[in-house]
Amino acid sequence: MLIVEVNDLKLLKCIDTDGFLIGTDKISSEVFVKFPKEKVLEFVKEVHQNKKIVILDATNIFHDQDLAETKEILDYLNEVDFVMYNDLAIMNMVPIEKRIYYSTTYVTNLYDFDIVKEENTYVVVSPELSFEELKAFNQKDGSFIIGFGTWEIFHSRRRLLSNYFKYRKTDYFNGRYHIIEEFRNEMYPIVEDEGTKIYLNGYYYLASELKELSKNILLKTFDLEYENVVKIVHAYNEAIINGDYEKLEKIIKEFPIDTNKGLLYEESILTKGVKERG
Repeated sequence: MLIVEVNDLKLLKCIDTDGFLIGTDKISSEVFVKFPKEKVLEFVKEVHQNKKIVILDATNIFHDQDLAETKEILDYLNEVDFVMYNDLAIMNMVPIEKRIYYSTTYVTNLYDFDIVKEENTYVVVSPELSFEELKAFNQKDGSFIIGFGTWEIFHSRRRLLSNYFKYRKTDYFNGRYHIIEEFRNEMYPIVEDEGTKIYLNGYYYLASELKELSKNILLKTFDLEYENVVKIVHAYNEAIINGDYEKLEKIIKEFPIDTNKGLLYEESILTKGVKERG
């Protein structure tokens, strides 16, 4: 199953995929573009006419005062096939057969997965794992993997960007901002909406690895331009159909964006071995 994040409603008519991940105001966090709930409902109905599925992003952080409105939005959009979430409050609003748990960094071992899967239909496995670890998760029924994209590495309900400019006595305007760590050169996108989010540097991707991994794949488009999203989705879809993942690898490497393999082949304390730790 190939699922694509919607950052432009035109994608419905131009890409061949099994379904879409879409977000709306107030409840969505992991998607880059959020649409009014009325537009989302129209999109859901059109997608269903094409025999495809829709996953609603509900990955926001919810406070008690948010719950009533969140429930209203979920009820309004109850025609969606699944709801992707990580705040446990959603479990009281969505039946188990519609739940997809978005684990980010929370599900990092097989015991975690088994516990979470008991209460969900699918679990999106953390992308911050080695290839060997991902292959182990692949043996589990209901696992979902991120095949391409970027994700939040920091999320706060505070409006950090506007506060920063306020106290620097500098005008804040909506635009593209990045932050740089003191001892690193990477630039991390930072976005402010209802709160503040910092995203991974560059686009993580799996390609040749997919021949050994689950075919439940999520492609996260972030701020990619429409034409580039269409090309990337076409390349993944063609690879899945034809099994030519080496061609997919070549296409992504040659794409004019910053891509990386994350921690797939990086050694850590866990993978280097006990002797090297001493």
